[in-house]
Amino acid sequence: MFEAQAADEFGRASGPSLRIPVHVLPPFFQTTGFKMAVASVALVLLLGLWRYRTWREMQRLERKHAIEQERTRIARDIHDEMGSRLTQISILAAQIQPKGVGANSANPAVTEIQNAARDLVTSLDEIVWAVNPKLDTLEGLGNYVSHYTDTLLRSAGLRLRLDIPALLPPRPISSGIRHRFMLAVKEALTNVLKHAAASEVRVSLTFVDDALEVTIGDDGAGFDAKQVVTGNGLDNLRQRLSEMGGACTIESAIGRGTSVRLRLPLPPEEAIT
Repeated sequence: MFEAQAADEFGRASGPSLRIPVHVLPPFFQTTGFKMAVASVALVLLLGLWRYRTWREMQRLERKHAIEQERTRIARDIHDEMGSRLTQISILAAQIQPKGVGANSANPAVTEIQNAARDLVTSLDEIVWAVNPKLDTLEGLGNYVSHYTDTLLRSAGLRLRLDIPALLPPRPISSGIRHRFMLAVKEALTNVLKHAAASEVRVSLTFVDDALEVTIGDDGAGFDAKQVVTGNGLDNLRQRLSEMGGACTIESAIGRGTSVRLRLPLPPEEAIT
């Protein structure tokens, strides 16, 4: 309010006063309408962002589901089609094998066909296991390690002490990781059969602090771990685990066997797609 008052030389009111109201408008960005408009735009943007992220997540899940369906179909087709054909080859080879008594009666070529067919069936089972999305779990890997080591060492006439928890955490593992890690386990077991001259093998699997660890120990001849050893695949094991972001630790002594520990930190669950 602007107010004016006439006064004499002594400062006393000597006439009428004047009162004029003055309206001061706030800046536009401080008005209620502007604030409501900004809040509305922010709400629309947030809703749009939420819907976009939801759509992206749905698209990702749909793609993942489609890939898993295709992997399931491939695994089924490989198992049903190629598996039956290889089994048929093995049966036919057995039928044409001479039935005479004695080692000389066997046809080496036919025997080689039978062995090749059996090896291919084993390799086929491994491929189906690696492709099947239902087995992309820690439990799926543990079960396969148990089955593979039992089958391999039993056929080689070695005793097996298996230490794999019956209940493993429901942790997903991508097919690429479990397949490559299983190749390292197979290489370590093959190393035992070729070089250890062992009678017993111990295999354990643990999962602690987001790290998968498999230890393979034997009671074989062992070697001097301080010396450089070539030709037994140990360097390949170290390199394979290093490429995966893990580590391979080897402990051995002459006459005391060998222990190979394969340790692989796994990515967070949310990083697995």
